[in-house]
Amino acid sequence: MTRRIGQYDEKSGRAYYRVVIGDERPSFPIFIAPGQQARDRCDHIERFVRKWRHHGKAEELIEKLVREAAAAGTDTEFEAVRLVVDDVCGGEFELAPGFDASMTFDDLFWRWRKNELHRLFPDHVRSLKASTAEEYGYLYRTYVQTVLGHLPLSGITVNHAFRVMQQVPADATSNSLRRNTGIIVARPFRLAVFPLRILAQSPSPGGFLPKKKAGRAKVYLYPTEDLRLRTLCPAPRSPTSSMDAKPRGRASSTALPKRSRILRCHTFLHPPGSAPMGARSSRSRVPRSFVTTWRSPTFGGRSCSS
Repeated sequence: MTRRIGQYDEKSGRAYYRVVIGDERPSFPIFIAPGQQARDRCDHIERFVRKWRHHGKAEELIEKLVREAAAAGTDTEFEAVRLVVDDVCGGEFELAPGFDASMTFDDLFWRWRKNELHRLFPDHVRSLKASTAEEYGYLYRTYVQTVLGHLPLSGITVNHAFRVMQQVPADATSNSLRRNTGIIVARPFRLAVFPLRILAQSPSPGGFLPKKKAGRAKVYLYPTEDLRLRTLCPAPRSPTSSMDAKPRGRASSTALPKRSRILRCHTFLHPPGSAPMGARSSRSRVPRSFVTTWRSPTFGGRSCSS
């Protein structure tokens, strides 16, 4: 007679299945009423475990297998678990090598950052640009690694994720730092759910990422200021296209003198020949830094012809 590796149990009006996994015997609730049907469910789960072990599949995934089978509330959901077991054991479907719930968050993050996941799943994982990967690596080492890096994926909870966010400083005007840090926490979890399929759900819930804040406020020029700007600083030419109006790269923009940069900004936002000034809707809306510079006595009191 074959020795059983699991046991059916009833407690407080609920059915449970207890199975030996390693040195432990965790108990899994059966989501159907106690009785013969629940006993039959446990017998099927035990056959799944035996088949899984017989084919030498990853022992770390047995707990997830049993949990999914026990939590199946309908015959259709239970049949889906059976099909997965048959496909994996039959060689028709193989899990990605080296990926399981026992791997640490550190391992998963660096394999994602190095675009290894993109090479394995090009249809579902985007490739990271070199600059983006470098920024994510810095944020990870600064805020995330000490909290999540050493933990196995199966042991991470939403509390760990929020503990990371508590370490990131908040900015009154921009939350890009907190949002980017949240991305490098939530994105690996999402990939662990799909396409890696080593977690049933992500520890970071929906709405975990901080929402983007509105851009910096822009200020209207007064009609007299707009007229004085046109009088003192006539643009050498009207931009004919967005390529002519915008600086060709960061270096060329910062290399221009301060006054020339302000002229270019004004020319692009409020080109000559536009609607007459006077009404609020026809005045320029420009960045606050531009207005601060334009209203300064050093700039506003001198001619820009030079």
